[in-house]
Amino acid sequence: MTSEPITYDPITLPRRLLSLVLCASGAAFAQIEEPLPTRPGLDVVLLLDNSGSMRKYDPDAVARQAIVGLARRLDPDTRIGIVLFDAQAREALPLSPLGPESLDAVGETLTGLDYKGRLTNISAALERAIYALKENGRREASKSVVLLTDGVLDTGDRARDLESARWLREELGADAARLGIAVFSIALGDAADFVLLHALAQKTGGDYFRAELAEDIVAVLERTQAAIVARATPAPAAPPLSEEPATPIPLEMQGKGTPEVAPRPAEPEARAEPAPPAEPAVPRSYPRRRLLSPTTAATNGGGYGYSGSASCSGYWPWS
Repeated sequence: MTSEPITYDPITLPRRLLSLVLCASGAAFAQIEEPLPTRPGLDVVLLLDNSGSMRKYDPDAVARQAIVGLARRLDPDTRIGIVLFDAQAREALPLSPLGPESLDAVGETLTGLDYKGRLTNISAALERAIYALKENGRREASKSVVLLTDGVLDTGDRARDLESARWLREELGADAARLGIAVFSIALGDAADFVLLHALAQKTGGDYFRAELAEDIVAVLERTQAAIVARATPAPAAPPLSEEPATPIPLEMQGKGTPEVAPRPAEPEARAEPAPPAEPAVPRSYPRRRLLSPTTAATNGGGYGYSGSASCSGYWPWS
């Protein structure tokens, strides 16, 4: 049984094609409107150096207003804490949700940032921050520490300083990384321990910044805030791989067999070009040979040679 050739109506076919295009466009828009993954809240602890050397680089306490500005720019779903440190570290403000009351508490806490302390115990400050985030931080929140200092670790004892630096770099940094706490280090001035601060940020997945002058603190804190938010923002999920829907069969084709398709003409076989005729061999010509007379041979040094040779010495082999 032969199938009947199928013809398409030039009026209904464009309409059907248009309906297929609109259906595909609707599916694409439905995929675009899928909700993006939400960003978790932020738990941030600020470690602020309160040693007397900070007054050299920040005589007008620019850091106070810069930190208040940072707290105002953070998302409402953020909790913030403050640790002030010099020879000791103390939690001046526990982790608190941001809001009008907590912003006022941040301002009041920063009045204690008077740069009147002695020494710079960075390791004690980081240990206090890690403890606060581990015990009071939200499980689903992105946890960060912002460390602002102008100097090197100084406990008043050189041997203890070396051991504290090793403990800070290797053990405390490893603990922070294991707990998902990123350290964002800010070095103020030109006397800070840049190597230690950079290594600490790199080990914990944070970042390192430098403020040469007090006027740079505001801009550096803005960059720090952007880095904290970027770290907490999940990458958009790749769209799932889906097979393209099969094109529906038009009504005209249903139950009428397969449409006739004109056979494709076979391509002519490529002909091999005949090889060019071989060039005839050119016969080699040799000079006419003859045996030299004894007199001539003696004159030419003896032996045989070509007749007419200018000179022959010894035996000239025939070729």
